[in-house]
Amino acid sequence: MRIVLASDWHPLSIGGVQSHIRYLARFLKNYGLEVYVISRRTNKIAKESFNTIDNCEYVFVNPILPLDIILIPPRRSELEKVICEIQPDIIHSHHAFTPLSLLSLEVAKKHNIPRVLTNHSITLGYEYSRLWKSSSLFLMPLRQLLSNANVVISVSKAADKFISNFLENTVKRLIIPNGVDVEKYKPLKKPPENPVVLFIGRLVHRKGVHMLLEAFRDVVSEV
Repeated sequence: MRIVLASDWHPLSIGGVQSHIRYLARFLKNYGLEVYVISRRTNKIAKESFNTIDNCEYVFVNPILPLDIILIPPRRSELEKVICEIQPDIIHSHHAFTPLSLLSLEVAKKHNIPRVLTNHSITLGYEYSRLWKSSSLFLMPLRQLLSNANVVISVSKAADKFISNFLENTVKRLIIPNGVDVEKYKPLKKPPENPVVLFIGRLVHRKGVHMLLEAFRDVVSEV
């Protein structure tokens, strides 16, 4: 089986969606599947269109404008050409509100390719369904693009609740939390000599890992 994972973010950059795709690509490859990752080209990426990383093919398409802005869509004709050349059995788009992932679903539907979308995010006030359902009526193009998916996966109940406001009833929804590499993250063979703190999340300032370390120092001194 040949699978395409589509995302607007460079899969080797830092971020939750990116690490999700890297792990998913690696594990799918380990199961003997053929994996391609399509992403938007940035100025930092070499001119080659295809790169092999971890035995997976990474394919980059040009944006309509040569700017490193995530909301600038890819060239649709180039994206369609790449997808037709790969001839995937399924397309799995990642992130519900960025152009490359949404256009990949549209192209896949045009060519009768099965389509999956994973929603990784929520926003403030996600629980106010009445507000978002009303807003979605004014965002009909977005609603139509999202509903090109056969199945929408959300990584949490909150993400599922949020995305449900933008989907037609014909789209199947599933909740599948982010996985953990149990070979990499597993109990130590012997108890550690020093206290251990486990942080799960991206290493970015707003996640507050620096505050966790400072607080843990005080916790250890009190224990």
